[in-house]
Amino acid sequence: MQVTLGDNRMKSEWLRSQGERLRHRSSERAVAAQVIVTAEASRADLLKEMEALRRRAEDAEASLGALQERAGDAERRAVSLAAEVKAERELREVAEVAFANLSSELAQLRDQNGVLEQELLESQAVVGELDNLRLAFVHSCSQLGMKVTNDLHETTRQVLVLPTHVRALEENAMEGGIRLSFTVVRSHYEADIGVELMSEGFAEGVSPETLAAFEEEVRPDAERLLAKYKEEFLLRPPTAED
Repeated sequence: MQVTLGDNRMKSEWLRSQGERLRHRSSERAVAAQVIVTAEASRADLLKEMEALRRRAEDAEASLGALQERAGDAERRAVSLAAEVKAERELREVAEVAFANLSSELAQLRDQNGVLEQELLESQAVVGELDNLRLAFVHSCSQLGMKVTNDLHETTRQVLVLPTHVRALEENAMEGGIRLSFTVVRSHYEADIGVELMSEGFAEGVSPETLAAFEEEVRPDAERLLAKYKEEFLLRPPTAED
């Protein structure tokens, strides 16, 4: 009986210890299950974070690629701009040289223009003097009985024919003077005075000295005769009425 009670007590203690162990294991399992649930939740969160990080990494890689492409474009653009700046600088240098040359040429042209203006003034003065000379010449031609106009070509022709015209006037004046002299002689003497012989010139055998003396001897009488009849065989200047 005592053995049975002892056995029962031992069994009870064993059962109690087993129950404690079971409760402890059950508690541990519950804790483990909770840990597993927590771990699964953490794992899920970690997976989500890893997925988010993967996506962020992909986005970062895409952004990096875009940035690298933009950087390449920017670098190429910078090279192109540098080339353009260099070309513009060279063009500006060429333009500055050209501008300096043009400024120098402009200064020279201004100086030349001043010289040309002075020469123009001098030329205008010369033209004025030449025009005055032309008018004086035209007036002289009119005094000599030549037909005058304002045509420059006609004035040139008159210059060329003036010696011939003056020669003709001289011949006419000389002819008129000789004819007048013979007429005066004939009016004082008979026909046998020898007018025809006089028309042959000086008498033969008379020396030049004697002729010079005769010329001085008759000079006062010739001048008196000229003063009386010069209006008849010398050209009379035209008047306003002519």
